[in-house]
Amino acid sequence: MLVGIDLGTTKSVIGYWHEGKPRIVKTNGLYSMPSEVSFVNDTISVGKRSKEKEAVYVGGIKRHLGRKSSVKVSKDKSVHPQCIAALLLCQLKKMAIEDMKSIGLPGKIDGAIIAIPSHFDIHQRRATMEAAQIANLPVRRLINEATACALEYTTHNQIKDHLMVIDLGGGTLDISVIDVSQESQGDFFLLDVQNIEGDTNLGGLDFDEAIFNWIKEHKAKDVLNTKELTRQKTDEFKQKITKMKHDLSIHKKTTSHYPIGVLRDDLEIYEPLTLTREEFLEISKPLFDRILALIETSLKEIPENTSFQTLLVGRASRTYGLKSVIEEKINTKCLSNTDPETCVAKGAIIQAAILDGAIKNRDHHFVLEALQDHYGIELDKGIFHPFFQKGRTIPTQATHDFTTVADNQTSLEIKFYKGSSTTTKNNTYMDSVTIPNIRKAPKGTENIKIIFDMDANMELTIRAFDKKYRIKSKNGLSPEEIQSYKTFVNDQFFNA
Repeated sequence: MLVGIDLGTTKSVIGYWHEGKPRIVKTNGLYSMPSEVSFVNDTISVGKRSKEKEAVYVGGIKRHLGRKSSVKVSKDKSVHPQCIAALLLCQLKKMAIEDMKSIGLPGKIDGAIIAIPSHFDIHQRRATMEAAQIANLPVRRLINEATACALEYTTHNQIKDHLMVIDLGGGTLDISVIDVSQESQGDFFLLDVQNIEGDTNLGGLDFDEAIFNWIKEHKAKDVLNTKELTRQKTDEFKQKITKMKHDLSIHKKTTSHYPIGVLRDDLEIYEPLTLTREEFLEISKPLFDRILALIETSLKEIPENTSFQTLLVGRASRTYGLKSVIEEKINTKCLSNTDPETCVAKGAIIQAAILDGAIKNRDHHFVLEALQDHYGIELDKGIFHPFFQKGRTIPTQATHDFTTVADNQTSLEIKFYKGSSTTTKNNTYMDSVTIPNIRKAPKGTENIKIIFDMDANMELTIRAFDKKYRIKSKNGLSPEEIQSYKTFVNDQFFNA
């Protein structure tokens, strides 16, 4: 059986297709698991925060996937972000297996559909797949979160023409414009992603951080000294901020008590704090402006005089004031008849059911994902030549003819970049591949045909002289590192 997973920045969800609909796995009575890992000596707590003073807490790891970074989990040990993500996936997998067995199913997971931000690049997608590999969880497909929401929504709602999905999660923002059309035979729906915008560093956490900084500046400027607060107390401080933010969705103002310093003998000082909706809107305006700017860019991609509907989802979509500013921008009401916290996972589950053959005939949906950036190679003098344009449907293929630039040249180096600039120095370098075994000849006389392939997961390969080369991630793990993390994660902690 295939499972669907929403691997979120702050919360994660897993489920599977059962009795004709998505079944979300509960943990502690909730439909989501905190995306948190705590390390205390030789003990690891996944999905919950340890209250031990010496605990090392790791959260928001999704923002670090694909980056060249490491996470310190003890005084003498650091791990890559993929290892932390693998721990989360192992726990989700364990929960799903237990849930399956509780209702009489075998509890066997053959693979997963993992939902990721639409704006994840090749490095971030590769890191997600490496995390799944460490967790012994084969990835059948990566699906963009906004597309997953559209897939879930269109299974029980009629959409005319275009759908703009705005998915504001705990740490990321996705905006996708999707052409939703039903084929003339009436046998299936086609979800054609036409434009993708987003920000992998804009979500609910940023609203929390803005409130935190505002409190330091305006409410406790003379007494608050965060350097004196322990990591544990700072985390508690920010948890209360999150609760206050949520309260403002219901109440005009909210009050809490915050630790504003530490005196001798660890005696803490607390001060009451009231936050009003008006103050929150002032604090949040820069973040709202960033969201509206991306919406503006997305609106330009919708053909003139085309009708569209807007679906607002995500764990931070209920943030006070957000819906109002968006509706004012697009001059129409946002759709709201779906669960913003589980629709991504449900969409991934539906995609899993389609690939598994559980959904057939007229219930079938076809999803055509699109590239969120230009991908290409470096030509002479640093010129960027995109062979895959932004918005191009994947999987896709392109062919380019090369020739030698020197007499008796026997190899050819191809450098890969992504970006929108005409020069490679202003774009992002990805990887390079050297094609060997070129026949010696005068320059310009040898023709080398290169075929570029990109699959539905944005895995990029090239073919030359009947040999295939895989474009590597510059921040990817080696086979030895993956095997080492498999031992660390699976054998020692979950025996998965």
